[in-house]
Amino acid sequence: MSGRTALRGTARYAAVPGRGSVRLCRSARRRWEKLPPERRGPTAAAVVVGAVLVWLMPLGVPVAGIAALVAVVVAGLRPAPEPGEPGDPVEDPDAPAVRERCLAMLREALTPWPGGTGPFGFPPDGGPDSPGGADAGDAGTDSGEPGEPSGDGDGDDREPVRGVFDHRGRPVALGIRYPGSFPDWDPTARERVEGLVTRRLGHRGDVRFDWDGERGVLAVRPADRLPDGIGAQPFVTPPDTIVLGFTDPESGDRTVPVRRLPADDPGRETVVHAPPLVWRTGPASPAPHLLVVGEPRSGVTGLLRSVVLQALRREGPVEVAVVDGAGGGWEFLRGRHGVRAVEHGPTGAAALVEWAAVETERRLRSRGYRRDAPPALWLVLDRPSVPLAAGAADPVVAALLRRGRAAGVTVVVGEQIDHLPPAPGWAADLRAAVVLGAVGARDIAAVVGPSPWRPGEGPGAAPPTGCGFARLDGTGVHRLRVPVTPAPDDVTAPDAWRRAVLALAPERPVSLERVAPPPRAEGPEPLGPAVVGPSTDGENRERRTADGEPCPAGRAGPSPTDAPPTPPRAAGPGPGVQAM
Repeated sequence: MSGRTALRGTARYAAVPGRGSVRLCRSARRRWEKLPPERRGPTAAAVVVGAVLVWLMPLGVPVAGIAALVAVVVAGLRPAPEPGEPGDPVEDPDAPAVRERCLAMLREALTPWPGGTGPFGFPPDGGPDSPGGADAGDAGTDSGEPGEPSGDGDGDDREPVRGVFDHRGRPVALGIRYPGSFPDWDPTARERVEGLVTRRLGHRGDVRFDWDGERGVLAVRPADRLPDGIGAQPFVTPPDTIVLGFTDPESGDRTVPVRRLPADDPGRETVVHAPPLVWRTGPASPAPHLLVVGEPRSGVTGLLRSVVLQALRREGPVEVAVVDGAGGGWEFLRGRHGVRAVEHGPTGAAALVEWAAVETERRLRSRGYRRDAPPALWLVLDRPSVPLAAGAADPVVAALLRRGRAAGVTVVVGEQIDHLPPAPGWAADLRAAVVLGAVGARDIAAVVGPSPWRPGEGPGAAPPTGCGFARLDGTGVHRLRVPVTPAPDDVTAPDAWRRAVLALAPERPVSLERVAPPPRAEGPEPLGPAVVGPSTDGENRERRTADGEPCPAGRAGPSPTDAPPTPPRAAGPGPGVQAM
């Protein structure tokens, strides 16, 4: 018995180095995956340089070997991680039941009974296009391609619905096979299937649908909410670019460091790396103008405010003109450097838009004669349907959208989705578009075009403020979370975000506060009130009577240039008479 116990203890301690090396490898892999792509190259170069220096140092290799052995032993002797820690999640006991229930609901909804009707229109069992037919079996065998899950190991390749699930039983990726007779090119048919799958999943976040017509497979991927708590701040971006917000890692080619203020812990500020969604502006941009559409309180004005603050911080002269139809939130920019005007009423808004059109024409006429480029002009229309009769479809605004690129004029339009102009083709020149808020799939397609994303449905599926979709530069539709940019006078917003907005705003050349009057010059007080009367040179000057009383009407007082009266001279000989 004692020999068995000793052998067991020896085996347990002999497994310590192996367990420690496995843990260190897993930790290094997790750190490497969390590392941003642009930092992996420098990190690998630093590791190689360190290894070379250790090799060149005297006794460097033995010391490094001893240190590595100690680290392996310490990692192997540490207790196992808790089940709640990320990295090694423990499967929920109810996960198998949740998984089976999800698959059963999708099968029953998409694969009706023989002779029934469904979104895919499956014929009875045994048909050539049925899920159990030969063609369907061939279509589902290629499960290793990207976009289709390989299954959970216990499913049949001939199943019409397969998926990959997490430890809680929630779907991470689904693969749905459909018959070749289904018209996957028809938007109406696609919308019916996507709506049905979204409702059956009950996912709160967005859901992505990728149709593979060659293989007859619909890949479904539920996505989590984008990170929140990123407010207005200076972003590290190339020139002539504007950060509209942040998106999924697969939609961006790089990340930028940003400060994040979590909503659950406003006092703890962290620095994270997030992939930005960048809008390229200027005459060389394929989408020089921007359209932002959303529901009330969905973050449309906040996104416009973020765009204006970034435009004012650019290198070179910039002029910004704002038409505020939303009813506030722009007063803090009045009188600051680079801000041309902020108008609210119909008269001021129409005059400002007309001035922008005249300025555009002037720039186009003088484009070949000026040596220096004029300052970039930004015209921001926040809910133009309120001050302007035709809203964004105003003929003057349409002319600015057509001719603004050549003149260096950028137009940004923000409007509620219920107040969009009914005139067709009014947004043909607004190639960059953003839609925010709890908007339906049809409205999203009407603003940004056909989208593989669909908002979630079910309890609690309403997106938070600032979440939506964007289409930029013909690269498809991306998810978007805009920076939190509240108005400085918004008392419901945290003080840190309001101070950040004020810090980004340019300075005022003259304070708008009441200025004290200049000190009065030393001298005697005037004898009476000033009277303005005509002078000999055609200008009005202050006149007073000799005793300080105001001159009567129609009578001019003594001019300041009048000489004082001289005493009479004594009588003497006239000119030409010699004195005796």
